[in-house]
Amino acid sequence: LVFLVLQNFLLLSSAFKVQRAKMKGAAGVAVVSVCMVLVGAVYGETKWPCTYSFTESYDLYPISNVTYSALDVMANEYFFRLCDPTTVWGDISSSTPCADETQVCQDQQGSGTSCGLGPPAVSELLSFEGVSTTGLVMETESGTVGCGNVARSTTLNVVCVRDFPGKTEGETEVQEDPQCTYTVNLYTGEVCAQSSPAALCCIYGNSTKTQT
Repeated sequence: LVFLVLQNFLLLSSAFKVQRAKMKGAAGVAVVSVCMVLVGAVYGETKWPCTYSFTESYDLYPISNVTYSALDVMANEYFFRLCDPTTVWGDISSSTPCADETQVCQDQQGSGTSCGLGPPAVSELLSFEGVSTTGLVMETESGTVGCGNVARSTTLNVVCVRDFPGKTEGETEVQEDPQCTYTVNLYTGEVCAQSSPAALCCIYGNSTKTQT
């Protein structure tokens, strides 16, 4: 009888521990979910994803409202956002915008030319120009046709700025090679190695980046 009582006690104790672990895990998920809801409320909703998890976790919400520009060697200007389409910006006329879902929009004398349609295919960037780093690669295709019936496409590299001395926050570069195939580089601290997802609320709460 004593043996049976002890056996039942151990079984109940084990079941309680498992249930407590499940509740603890669920609470962790709930905290992260609440964090994400709060982030959306602070920075506004985006059409495309703004957080990614690979080897590192990446949060683009603090710069989700920023429209970046880049100039190529021919002084052609390109506009882009990371979490939303860019169809009209700068001198591009609202009557001749880039196609819907364009990520990188080229200004051609006031007319928009799509350099690729989103949402982008996103992968992790762990090496750039021979340097170990962190970041994201965003690839789009099926843009405006040109260059002898070629649909424009873009590879957008979002690179950790602290790994490249001499580069500044928000600095951009663009190159067209071959024709109608673009490579855009954006240097930002927002893709440098961050804390674990459990610390996301602290990251969001401490952000002081000005929105534009």
